[in-house]
Amino acid sequence: AEEYISNARAEAREGRLSLPRGRKLHLNFGKAADLYLAKLAEIDAKDYVNNEQHIRLHLKPYFGGMRLDQISTFTLQKFQRHLKEGKALSASTANRVLATYRRMNRRLVEWKTIPAPMPMVKLSKEENQRDFIISAAEEALLLGSALRDSSAYIWLFIKIGLATGLRHSEIVGANFKNFDPHKRRLRVIVKGGRWRNQPLTRGIVEILEREREMSNDPVGWIFPSKRSESGHVTTITDAFARVVKLSDMDPSVVVPHVMRHTAIT
Repeated sequence: AEEYISNARAEAREGRLSLPRGRKLHLNFGKAADLYLAKLAEIDAKDYVNNEQHIRLHLKPYFGGMRLDQISTFTLQKFQRHLKEGKALSASTANRVLATYRRMNRRLVEWKTIPAPMPMVKLSKEENQRDFIISAAEEALLLGSALRDSSAYIWLFIKIGLATGLRHSEIVGANFKNFDPHKRRLRVIVKGGRWRNQPLTRGIVEILEREREMSNDPVGWIFPSKRSESGHVTTITDAFARVVKLSDMDPSVVVPHVMRHTAIT
């Protein structure tokens, strides 16, 4: 019995040698996730909402109190299968959840919360329909349908999207005061909260100049809205879907992001 106790104490001491200074117990996934979200909140991270949702709905219920050093590639492969079969999530949604796990992993190492990164698995191949490109004929149909739609902004939204490749939120959040027709630039906040000077074609510059002349506020929002707390339109997806359907195209395939692919192509 004394020999057993002696060996057990030795093993316990050896196990604790790998822990960060001051820590008495191994960190489990749930506590690590809580620390990660708390730090995200402290720095007001833009990706907090999605991270919190993925962790609360998928990651913590599965990994729970599992120690970080017990998570293996095999464990993650089982989790990947669980998301697809048990949760019946699409490949793209499952990839977003695993991307949150990977982001949490990387940041906890950067912040020295954990000594080494956890394992990772290869993300599943996605059937992405957003490689669809709008042809010149389809563009003409789309713009014609936009002129007949009840939305006062959908035609301009489509023109800017096809001319610049800006994302949906970047277009509706644009402001006339950040429009420079001489340099042909529109300063917008892009993904990640950064500012970018978006180059403009001469055609879209002329359109924006006309819109500014007709606007009640020549230094205000390009897509103003009195009903929105932000002061500008926040989404125009419903009007876009109507216009796409009116143009005999599939609204599930031709989404606003397709204009970005078309412009870049």
